[in-house]
Amino acid sequence: MASRTGDAIKRIKKKLNRLRAPMTSQNADDLAKLVIAEMKDLLNKGISTIKGVGRLPGYKAQQAQKKTKGGTKVGYPYSVQKKYPGKKDRPVNLYLTGHQHDSITHSKKSDRHGYFPEIGYLDEFAKLKEKGHREGAGGQPKRPTIPPHQQEFAQRILTLINRYYRQIIRDLTRK
Repeated sequence: MASRTGDAIKRIKKKLNRLRAPMTSQNADDLAKLVIAEMKDLLNKGISTIKGVGRLPGYKAQQAQKKTKGGTKVGYPYSVQKKYPGKKDRPVNLYLTGHQHDSITHSKKSDRHGYFPEIGYLDEFAKLKEKGHREGAGGQPKRPTIPPHQQEFAQRILTLINRYYRQIIRDLTRK
């Protein structure tokens, strides 16, 4: 009887030790890829990745009166529609050449709780573009894509993260 109890206690201790640092390096990688894919999906639809922001504000030309020159709309995004025919005035999707969009990446950090992904831009030009979006450069509305430390990701991304963590914990406790 004592050996059964001892075995059960050992199994419980082993599970508790795994739960101390549930995120492995591979888990952090997988989670980052899921979050980045969700971020790109939201941005392509003109929805902010930052909690409480909702739809991205319209383009500068849209905010002012829509100017026309001989019946043709002028100003951005209309000025680039010949070169980038898919660029429409709505939804604002922050995708033109795809450089900044494709530059969203991640690195892994670790602490006593395990690994966790850090999502951002490693490319200097993309960082500069993000800074312009964050500050509203050139009179454009502010449209940051990475939440600063005092803000959170949009609820849709937070839900994805929570589900991922729950699945990891569920898997660890079943082993």
